[in-house]
Amino acid sequence: MRGYFKIKGLVSGSEYEVEWRDGQFISGDEFLLKLIYLDHSTKLKTKWNFSIANGFSPVARGKELEHPLSAYFFVINEIFDAVVNDEYDGPDMHGAPANTIT
Repeated sequence: MRGYFKIKGLVSGSEYEVEWRDGQFISGDEFLLKLIYLDHSTKLKTKWNFSIANGFSPVARGKELEHPLSAYFFVINEIFDAVVNDEYDGPDMHGAPANTIT
């Protein structure tokens, strides 16, 4: 699945930027990338369930960081405390309000 996003935001008061293209992160601070993968793998070991828009998950469990929409929502909602600015070019989730994650 092709797609692209770039997000600049705050984590514990410090500003970070991450960029994702075609199923993988292509740039970002080493600390932030480690945090993303560590947080994702930790959540997979629990009963955590990633979903967008009333329980819909666009990908199989464990593959969330490979899909543009789910990776975008994961980073925005699970990693960044606040978003400074972002760009997103990927599949649209019709009917899903922005930043909907449960």
